[in-house]
Order: sequence, then structure tokens, then C-alpha cells
Amino acid sequence: MSEISTLQRRLDDLECKFAFQQETLEALNTEVSKQWANIDALTKQLQRLTDHMMSSDTDTMEKTHDDPPPPHY
Repeated sequence: MSEISTLQRRLDDLECKFAFQQETLEALNTEVSKQWANIDALTKQLQRLTDHMMSSDTDTMEKTHDDPPPPHY
């Protein structure tokens, strides 16, 4: 095998590996982007639920202190 054909084969191998790595990186980037979108949505949902629970607790505490005791006391 001549030196030029050996170098050409090595260059072809490197180009194939580079193309595969580029494709893999793009796929990973897409997945990471999807996961961050899910994390953001879940964070917002958790904040809404937390706010709702805090307001429910506040409403319950206010009603407990403002209501007169039941007649059997």
C-alpha cells in the first residue's frame, strides 16, 4: 500500500468519525434542550402549587381564628 493511499484511508476514517461525533452532539443537544424545557415547566408548576398551598393554609388559618367556636363548647 502506498503512503498516499494510507493517508487517504486515514483521512476518510477521521472524516467518518467526525461526522458521527457531530451527529451525536446534535442529538445530545436536542435531548438536553428538551429536558431543560421540561425542568422549567415542572419548576413553574411546582411554584404554582406551592403558592396555592400557601394561600390555602393562610385562608384556613384565618377562618379558624375568625369563626366562633361550635355550640357544643
